[in-house]
Amino acid sequence: MSSRNEHTARGLPALLALVVLQVIAAVAANAQETGPDTYTRSQASAGSALYEQQCASCHGRALNGTTTAPALSGDGFLGRWGERGAGTLLQEIRETMPPGGGTGIDPEQYAEVTAYVLQRNGVRMSDSPLSADSEFLIAGQIVEDGGLFPEEASPDNTGAAGLTVSGQISSFEPIPDRDLVTPPEEDWLMYRGN
Repeated sequence: MSSRNEHTARGLPALLALVVLQVIAAVAANAQETGPDTYTRSQASAGSALYEQQCASCHGRALNGTTTAPALSGDGFLGRWGERGAGTLLQEIRETMPPGGGTGIDPEQYAEVTAYVLQRNGVRMSDSPLSADSEFLIAGQIVEDGGLFPEEASPDNTGAAGLTVSGQISSFEPIPDRDLVTPPEEDWLMYRGN
């Protein structure tokens, strides 16, 4: 073998090792870029419809909260849930929502609603579905172009809220103080008992 061929043969293993290292580095960089499995587009889409039916009346159509339930988007939500695992959020929703239970929501639907909440808070999607075992930190998976629409994230506190009726109500009876202090159990104005 000529000296040139010997030199090339000795350099080949080093070249192969360099190529293997570059491939490993590229795979690792791609894994860091995509991150852990979060939720799927179909989960968030199904969760949107379910949220509208089951959750919006209390938490607001824009997930901005109401007088009866907290916001599920924006700074307040991320302050409470950002450094916690998504599986923990899913479990909390499954165990506590809706108040009083009994709506026939199955575990898959709870995951779909949770996926929708994550999407609206800007958490990136993946190809794998959200499950109770998903323990990625919510704030760690928020992407710049996430699903949160800032103009919908906080309640509009400008202008009047509620219903205004002009005129007089002929059958109006004021609520006695005793009923305000200790209301009858069957006479709560809101189903949550508050």
